[in-house]
Amino acid sequence: MAEKLSDFVNALALQAEWTVTDPDAEGVYHFYLEDGIDLDIRTPDGRTCIISADLGNEPENGTVTGDNEIRMLGKASAASAQKRASVLCLAKGRIELYRRIDLQQTGTLKFIEQVRDFLNDQMWWKNVLSGSAPSASPFSGFSSGNEWFPSQMQF
Repeated sequence: MAEKLSDFVNALALQAEWTVTDPDAEGVYHFYLEDGIDLDIRTPDGRTCIISADLGNEPENGTVTGDNEIRMLGKASAASAQKRASVLCLAKGRIELYRRIDLQQTGTLKFIEQVRDFLNDQMWWKNVLSGSAPSASPFSGFSSGNEWFPSQMQF
């Protein structure tokens, strides 16, 4: 029997020791973690899961600084495409990060791994956007003692 999104989210929250809340009126699960890391998890059709995060304001279009920032984002996005499965986009004046997961083709452990990879991507993009050098993310599995994924969690 195919698992529902709520089954995946509950398994994720249990494994990561997060508090799971009910989805909002639109069916979106919201998680607000430390250091400005957050994610929304939803399914538009019961078969596909969309993970997303808001990374901040879109650079101002039509200004030299804004146009340069947009060019930099495009170059960074193209350069990272081979290693990062999450997709960066500009929407409604915001910079957003997305990842799509086929719920019918994934198991619970693979779903948790995909969320961990999304959080790594989000941390990497936050570093790029802040102008700091990308560093090891607390979600990489190589660090220990973080609050998001306990050290006993196996990947």
